[in-house]
Amino acid sequence: MHKLLIVDDDQIIRAGMQQSIEWEDHGIRVIGTASNGRECLEMIPECLPDIILTDIKMPFMDGIQLTEAVYRLYPQIKVVLLTAYEDFKYAQMALNYKVCQYVMKYEHNSEVLKAVLKAAEEFDNQKNSGEMIRRSMELLKNNFFYDLVVNYKEGEQLKERADRLKLRFLSDRFCVVCVNAGQSAAGEGVVLLWKKKEMCRKVGEIFQKELTSGRILTHYFIGDHYLNLVVNFSEGSEREQERFFMALERLLVTTAADLKISLSAGAGSLYRGFENLVKSYTEALQALELKSMKHRPGEERVLVRFEEMKNSSVSHLEVLKQIMSFIDSNYEKEDLSLNRIASEVHLTPSYISFLFKKYRGVNLSDYLIDIRIRKAMELLTTTDFKTYEVSEKVGYGNPQYFSVVFKRIAGLSPMEYRKTHRA
Repeated sequence: MHKLLIVDDDQIIRAGMQQSIEWEDHGIRVIGTASNGRECLEMIPECLPDIILTDIKMPFMDGIQLTEAVYRLYPQIKVVLLTAYEDFKYAQMALNYKVCQYVMKYEHNSEVLKAVLKAAEEFDNQKNSGEMIRRSMELLKNNFFYDLVVNYKEGEQLKERADRLKLRFLSDRFCVVCVNAGQSAAGEGVVLLWKKKEMCRKVGEIFQKELTSGRILTHYFIGDHYLNLVVNFSEGSEREQERFFMALERLLVTTAADLKISLSAGAGSLYRGFENLVKSYTEALQALELKSMKHRPGEERVLVRFEEMKNSSVSHLEVLKQIMSFIDSNYEKEDLSLNRIASEVHLTPSYISFLFKKYRGVNLSDYLIDIRIRKAMELLTTTDFKTYEVSEKVGYGNPQYFSVVFKRIAGLSPMEYRKTHRA
């Protein structure tokens, strides 16, 4: 059974492609759908498709950009492009990235199925080549360590996967290091997602080679935002660990200079057992995120260890206060979102979500709605602004949607609330 991922920004087309073709009768299993190329790339490490069926025109990352990223990062995956007649010349750019098949959009389902089956055949023909085996093994190892660190589940299956991948460990003593491979020192702007992942792979290979010795094994995997090192120590003294972190700090500096990029890292504590890797990973992530919050121009420290920061004046609650303060000052902006807030406060969306869930018990989106509705209540009872004006002043461009949200929270429509609560 071949695995297929369908990518299109039109939800109706995605659902139609998934449901109107008898995929499984032809040995194809649809393992997921994505609304754009960026979302698709984020899904690949977890679902590992054999074939991607993608539209060309999509927001954030179009089908041609996605095809290039897949070609460079996952060359074993076959791509089938859906193209409209007027886009065909543009689609031919994908020839550089060995696109497998083209099929005209709105073509009969039988033609779409034929193109996907042809891609499946090509996938089978190439999968025994030496290069494809090597790249597939890299991907499986990346997926193994991602599951081990981020999605740990106890069981024999983990040991069996490690054996199949010929992975060995020196002991049950581990720590995790998160490395941020930032933009070019020359300030070339935000790197494309696939370029950042390629850079992470290059840095990971350097670190794995330079930091592995007879008493220390260093593995790496590439996550959603960072390069991550899984460091396995043999039974030894604290001095050996300190030597490792000194070597890591030096390597961060020299590699950044050689590759002309910026590198910084956060390290979690050392723990025993696979089950505690997620704890070390969370600490490494926190150290790196908190370092970003504290960063000042001219700061030279490139590695921060959680052990050093846990008693720092920059605590979780202080970070949360800064985020909430930003929201309180910008709630009236219609485009305020988790990603926008994350960009402004120099943290990742997942870390902000973690803080809100842990300390506020709510999602950030619910907190933002609560702020906006409370401000709207205040305006309705203290001013003569019309409902649509209140809507705009609390960040809702659509007054009808504002009224629906307001009634859901307050139990009354904006007009009813004004009549009931105005003195």
